[in-house]
Amino acid sequence: MKPYIFNHNRHSFVHDQSGYYHKSESLDIILNQLKLLCKVEAVALFLYDSWTDRYKLTKIVCETSILPVQSLDQQIVNRLNQYQGIITEPASSIVKGRTSSVHCVGLFNQGFMHGVLVFFQPTNYQPSDKQKQLLLKQADNLNQILIELSNTYHAIEQANKYEFIYNVTQEFHSSMNPKDVLSEIINTIASIYPKFKCYLFLSKDFQGDQDLPVRELIYNEQYADKASVQAFLTGEVKVVVKSRESKITLYAPLNGKQGIYGVLQLTAYDVEQIPNEDIEFIQILANTGGNALENAQLYQQSNQFIQDLQLINSFVHELNKLKRLSDVASFMKNQFIQSFSADELGFLQFNSIGNFEVNTESTRFFLEQGIPCELTEPLHEVSKTTEPIFIGDVGQTADFSFRSVVLLPMVQSNQIIGLVILLHKNPYYFSFDQFKLMKSLIQHATLAFSNIILKEQLEKAVITDYLTKLFSRKYLDEKCSEHLRRDHEGVFILIDLDDFKKVNDSYGHDVGDTILIQVSNVIRREIDGKGFAARWGGEELAIYLPTATYEQGEHFAERLRHLIEHTTEPSVTASIGVTHWKESMDISLIKLFDKTDQALYQAKRAGKNQLQYSILS
Repeated sequence: MKPYIFNHNRHSFVHDQSGYYHKSESLDIILNQLKLLCKVEAVALFLYDSWTDRYKLTKIVCETSILPVQSLDQQIVNRLNQYQGIITEPASSIVKGRTSSVHCVGLFNQGFMHGVLVFFQPTNYQPSDKQKQLLLKQADNLNQILIELSNTYHAIEQANKYEFIYNVTQEFHSSMNPKDVLSEIINTIASIYPKFKCYLFLSKDFQGDQDLPVRELIYNEQYADKASVQAFLTGEVKVVVKSRESKITLYAPLNGKQGIYGVLQLTAYDVEQIPNEDIEFIQILANTGGNALENAQLYQQSNQFIQDLQLINSFVHELNKLKRLSDVASFMKNQFIQSFSADELGFLQFNSIGNFEVNTESTRFFLEQGIPCELTEPLHEVSKTTEPIFIGDVGQTADFSFRSVVLLPMVQSNQIIGLVILLHKNPYYFSFDQFKLMKSLIQHATLAFSNIILKEQLEKAVITDYLTKLFSRKYLDEKCSEHLRRDHEGVFILIDLDDFKKVNDSYGHDVGDTILIQVSNVIRREIDGKGFAARWGGEELAIYLPTATYEQGEHFAERLRHLIEHTTEPSVTASIGVTHWKESMDISLIKLFDKTDQALYQAKRAGKNQLQYSILS
């Protein structure tokens, strides 16, 4: 039974570990009558305590002084749950030093044992089967009374809860000052759970008030696994049990309708668990406080929101006039620095091999220093989650003097197409409201940015293989024909991955595709500025090096063979055919391709993982 009593002064209920039954005169009368009817020396009632997960002594009636244990041994509980009848136990398991036996009866309600009756008999007394049946019958009668009492108490408790929630809601919403709301949350929790330690995890904005038990809520990567941060991020109650310390800590998020505004921490000692009903009730209180806190903050922020909307409107209006990527980047830099007074701004884009590189529209710090190593981990997290990151204080080092950091990815169709980084030398310089405004602005900028990029992507898609990102076969044919007509010499290379079918059969086609991508990335990295590459078909890749000599082509192909063997995971090898041509030779596109294909075939027959050359005469 849930231990609450009605408090007429506060028109609410407060937590009472002693429970109703300890103060019930009716229970004394019933147990005394039970002792007389059953003709036993004493009767003890143990009831289940959901906080300690134990069956604790509630009442005992006896003629002589008997001091039983305060909670039943778990072995007795297990046997009662197993047999669900009357069991005989040594009296010493209930009262230390007693030599007689006791008879225990479990009291069940809907299959759950909510209590235990213990009958004490005189020394060396053995009841008959008839007397045992009497004990069971009387125990069942008492059980029915206890169930009715429990239902009555539960109804009273529920009525008190609803009245309490109503009154608390009125008190919470009576103020438009966020700090007054927080004070009322603390006072309310203290009145219900006076033995619990209570703290509020809130943002840096509330750290100045020394009258409130407030701790700073830090939700960066370092603290991501903490229960307080998890409760804040998920909006769900988190419970941490530390059995060695006999301590349970509950974290209840202050949920509003539009967000989560903090976390309420309650710490209980000398309990085994917090009942589900209490967890639900605490969450209701936290949500009520969260809604009130949200209303107070919204009231204070209304004027700021109007200004933000005006800024967004003008921002979008100007964006729509721009037609080039450089113009969009320049406008974004100027607008963000002007609106949020950032010391430095970095505008990053992905290069051809998938890494971030600094755009020329960034401020001087990024243009001169590049991407600082202190931002490596946040950049990795943004790349992985595509979510913006707000760091109030990143810490200071000798090489990095900035403390406030904001990373704003430009996400289109779940892909990052750019990234804006704002830095300031003061810790906690940017507010969370500014962070939300930044995210709104970056979304509009992303749309304008992506529209400009889309045309370039569509043009490139026509001539690019979707998996390897190398050029298509058609594009390679056209470009090779152009170079054969105008150049003096060149090198054509065909690459075939060895035993690729076995790779697909052993690891699956997804791994096979991954290896193709790895090899293609190696090729694109090595060929940068030297020529162009295409997917020839299946696991065959083709490369053309304009104006390359025989020696250059041989060196390039051998380097590729070595890199493919030592950088792919799982490792694969490649057979390569190489053909060099000069303008003095009788050459055509078909002949060039055919000669190189023959060289590739020779490499396969000669044992694979090697180069074979074909020189046109």
